[in-house]
Amino acid sequence: MRESEPRFPEPRSPEPRSLAALVAAEAARPLPPPLAGLAAAVAAARGADALAVLVHGSCLRGPRSSQPATPLPDLYLLTRRRLRPASARRLMPPRPRLERHGESSALVAELPLAAFRRAMRPGAASPALWARFCQPAALAWVHDAECARAVQDGLAAAATAAAWWAERLSPAGTPADLAWTALFRRTLAAEIRADLDHADHVVAADRERWRRLARLTFTDAAAIERAEARRGWHWRLRLSRLAAALHLAGTAADGADHLVWRVERQTGLRLDLSGWRRSHPVLASLPPLLQLAWDLG
Repeated sequence: MRESEPRFPEPRSPEPRSLAALVAAEAARPLPPPLAGLAAAVAAARGADALAVLVHGSCLRGPRSSQPATPLPDLYLLTRRRLRPASARRLMPPRPRLERHGESSALVAELPLAAFRRAMRPGAASPALWARFCQPAALAWVHDAECARAVQDGLAAAATAAAWWAERLSPAGTPADLAWTALFRRTLAAEIRADLDHADHVVAADRERWRRLARLTFTDAAAIERAEARRGWHWRLRLSRLAAALHLAGTAADGADHLVWRVERQTGLRLDLSGWRRSHPVLASLPPLLQLAWDLG
């Protein structure tokens, strides 16, 4: 353990049954039949490897003026597979890909269920996945009841991990909704996201939900815990931003134009891939991306 690494307790909550009930109710929310059918089609395309399909993101929140009235659904497909030990997906979430099934489309990211659950620990190297799945998610398709319980346990662990950091990275006495908002601004920065104001929308979409979650998970952390957490967050931020830069450079596999679009959309950085750079997009994009990752501004 690093000297500055905080000590992480086993995930716990003052009211674990209530937390489980909150997560289970959100996971079981009814979905429009077309969306449920789309999730089933995504699972069917993977055959026996599919264990669960989660819906998350903007399509589960209230309308947002800057988004289309019917946003493209964000789906997470959880599978039986294992990650290779050196896989970069241990640090960053998998890159979603556009899938079309019949007349419907979705952005689908794929991850082994075991890796999904490991990423929900407060001590996970990257905050990317627990920051996503402490937010409301719906279980759109599941293989069986055992898989459903495993996914719900993972969602509850994500909420506990996020609460651990939200409470300890904020000054004592910070109102819950402000602590959550500050946390999400930090996790967005860890992914080199330019849209830090998105954190305000995530919390404002259902402030009472976040206040209730704080009541279920915040533990009146001591000052020494807060100091250890701040030290631990610093190296996580560096590591996560480095992984995000490499993750973005990897989108060159989908073409130079896609890389330019993706980097500008996520970070606000406009890449110059003219001339020789267009033939070597990864090599050309890495220096500015790594500089951006290093600059904590």
